[in-house]
Amino acid sequence: MIDLIPRVKKLLESTGITVKYGTEFHFNAVPVITFRKVTTDEGFHADNAEQSQVSKFAVDIWSNSPVQLSNIGVKVNEIMQSDGWTRTYDCDVPRQSPDELYHLSQRYKKEVFF
Repeated sequence: MIDLIPRVKKLLESTGITVKYGTEFHFNAVPVITFRKVTTDEGFHADNAEQSQVSKFAVDIWSNSPVQLSNIGVKVNEIMQSDGWTRTYDCDVPRQSPDELYHLSQRYKKEVFF
């Protein structure tokens, strides 16, 4: 198994926006990108050994502006896809009150061969 957390963090940091790992919902400043590993499963198995893994990551973008949120989402998608990730989910998360941040939730998966 390969730990892809550092790789995904580096990809997201290339946006120039603050990146945090985990499920944090209160920030000192925005925009912010948070991410976390959702699952890592065995991909391909041969010769009594795991040959690849399929990893899925959640990427969440937080902003005070819906336009900024969308622009960052497009940039994140371009960066992730350029590294071979497939976007499996993309959703604007509804705000419960006007005081809440705008929130875009994206999910990506990739099969990595050893």
